Amino acid sequence: MSLDVFVANNLDFDESYDPVSDSRVIFNFVKSCHLKNHSHIMKKNMGNFDRIVRVLIAVVVLVLYAANYLTGTWAVVLLILSIIFLLTSILGFCPLYVPFKLRTCKKQPGEK
Repeated sequence: MSLDVFVANNLDFDESYDPVSDSRVIFNFVKSCHLKNHSHIMKKNMGNFDRIVRVLIAVVVLVLYAANYLTGTWAVVLLILSIIFLLTSILGFCPLYVPFKLRTCKKQPGEK
């Protein structure tokens, strides 16, 4: 259900505007769309080797940038990629692995 349909079904369209009741409607919408059925979201899918390789690549790019070996557009692109590599390594989760159902870490006990 989209927010506009939810709001149309749950708001009274009269002349008065009540921000408190409107915020309750939005809160109830968010609550109704809770991610309890999406337990796969942000579940660790990167192994230690993958994480270490990404950190090393990010460090190399940062050192090359600091030493002025990387400049211009390529420097910006590689810096952004390095930040993404660092974040995914810290979290242990790569969003690009999800659609391909890739996983480089061992399964946790109790997982399918």
